[in-house]
Amino acid sequence: TEVLGLTGEQALEAAGENFVSKYLLRNGYLDLLRAQGQTLREFMGNMDTMHSYLKRETLPGLAPPSFKTEDAPDGVGFLLHYWSFRPGLGPLVQGMVGACGKVLFGEETKLEVLRASEAKGSHYVLFRVTEDRKDLEG
Repeated sequence: TEVLGLTGEQALEAAGENFVSKYLLRNGYLDLLRAQGQTLREFMGNMDTMHSYLKRETLPGLAPPSFKTEDAPDGVGFLLHYWSFRPGLGPLVQGMVGACGKVLFGEETKLEVLRASEAKGSHYVLFRVTEDRKDLEG
């Protein structure tokens, strides 16, 4: 991170973006990703099912995180709950979700951390996800 001039969080976010935009797309996962939903919220709501499929079919050692979506109380965006036994990966999730919004749905996506906690090996982050559906090409 020192060589790149990035904080650890910025490096993790960039790694998440690159995992989606470079690794997944270049290795044939686009159709699988697109099949997970018509909107980013629907897509994120199907992540647990997709991870279960991958664990069963191709990656038996996978220990994926878990996600849940819900309406934001104030109607702005949606809430994304993230749980993992791996601490400190919230910024990685921010990069991955942002890249999915851009690549799959043509949306600039912002994730704001509302709450984060750790207890007995479980890491939790609550994000507010907002999307700008503007044309990213123009």
